[in-house]
Parts: sequence; structure tokens; C-alpha cells
Amino acid sequence: MLPGSSQVFSLSPATGFHVADVLVNGVSKGAVGSLILPPVTANATVTASFAVNTYTVTRNAGANGAITGPTTVNHGDGAVYVITPNAGFHVVDVTVDGVSKGAVTSVTLAPAAADATVAATFAVNTYTITRNAGANGAITGPATANHGDTPVYTVTPNNGYHVADVTVNGVSKGALTSVTLPAVTANVTVAATFAVDVKVVIPTGDANNDGKVDIADALKALRVVIGLETIDSAQYLQCDVAPLDAAGKPAPDKQITVADALIILRKVVGLTSGW
Repeated sequence: MLPGSSQVFSLSPATGFHVADVLVNGVSKGAVGSLILPPVTANATVTASFAVNTYTVTRNAGANGAITGPTTVNHGDGAVYVITPNAGFHVVDVTVDGVSKGAVTSVTLAPAAADATVAATFAVNTYTITRNAGANGAITGPATANHGDTPVYTVTPNNGYHVADVTVNGVSKGALTSVTLPAVTANVTVAATFAVDVKVVIPTGDANNDGKVDIADALKALRVVIGLETIDSAQYLQCDVAPLDAAGKPAPDKQITVADALIILRKVVGLTSGW
């Protein structure tokens, strides 16, 4: 160029790069895109340096989880981001710049050419509570429970039955009518079995079932013993009064003997007490 003339220089970085600095004879002119030299009076050297573009990656994790990965990436890089729900939660959706990627736990960005936003949403785990009530009763309570819940289940036998056992995931909890689960962390099965109520009949000695105990009952029991008479099951229960327990009450032994007839007779004449 001619002495005393000026010259304009344009700086053109490659795609994905920017001007870092421009030097004229070793003196910085900053990160300029163009440069006008003052009137030239001697040889001059123009030097430019360039740097790769760096983009910001915003990580927006909703409540109950986190996103890990770099906060900045260079042009052309494809960074990986890991999405981790808190214990008892799961990933609902992951988006990159608003575009859904599904319920993934890892996402790799396309080669970077601009700032980006990675976002995630999470939801609590919900578990199934299977209620297996055997015949003759029911189990009531919620069919599902969220992670950490402690639901209560009521065990109700049908009329004439009682709870035999309640199990939680196969472990016996006893003959309960209510069970509270510990903090739920997985699917659970609550089961119950029921048994018929057994009514204990306390014999009175009224062998002929006429509503009173008298000498006729003692004689009837004796006739059964010696084989002169047979009786039905209801009469048999009333005759089976021997032996007597420590409290003086009948402790039936499922047989009719002379002892039964004698005890009925003792009751008739007032020689027994406690029944």
C-alpha cells in the first residue's frame, strides 16, 4: 500500500468461532470485526486470534429430582445430561429447548450451535396394594398408595366368623381387625383368613330338655349309661356334665357315665355349687 494511505481490514471467524483479539504491530485493538489502519508511514503487521464459541446450557430440574451435566459447552460438542429422581419418585418427562424427549434418565444434546435448556419433571411412585380376603370376610382400604404412605386396612369377618390371621406380604400379623402398613416402598399384598365362630355349650344337666333339672334328668342319664335309652345330640350335650372343674363347673369329657348321672342328682338335691 502507498505511504500515507489508509486500509480497512475485515475479520471473518470460521463458523462456531469468534474474534478473540486483533493486534496492530503488537498492540491490542480488542475483539473487533473490522479495522482501519491510520495513514501508513512504515511497514505494519495485523494479527488476529480466534476462539471457539461457548454456549450456556440451563438445567431446570423440577421438584424431587436433579439434572447433572456441564453448564457450558463448546460449539459442536454434544454433552450428556443425567436425570436422577429422588428416592420414591420417577421421571415424568425431559425436554430440550421445550421439545419432549420422554421419560428418559439420560439425554445427549446435538452438536451445540446455541444456548440450550434441559428441563425435567418428576412424580411420586404409586404402588399397588392387593387385598386378598379369604371366604367369609372382607378387607377394606386403598388399592394404591404413594411412596412413603402408611395406609390403614380394616379386616371384617362375616357374621358368625372371626379373623384367623392377617398377613402382609406373606408375614403373619396375627388375628387383627386393623393393620397399618409401614411406609410403602413397593407393591404390597394384604391377606386375611377367617374361621367360623364356635359356641361353647355349657351343659345344665337338663337331660330331657324340659327347662328344669330334676330327678327325671338323673334317671334319664342313668338309663343311657346302662343302655336302656338312647338320646339325641342336644340331650347328650346336657347330660355330659362330668367331671367338674376346680370352680365346680362342668368340664364335659364327651362321654356319658355314672358320674354324669350322680352329678345331676347332686345338683337336684343341692349338693353342688358353681353352676
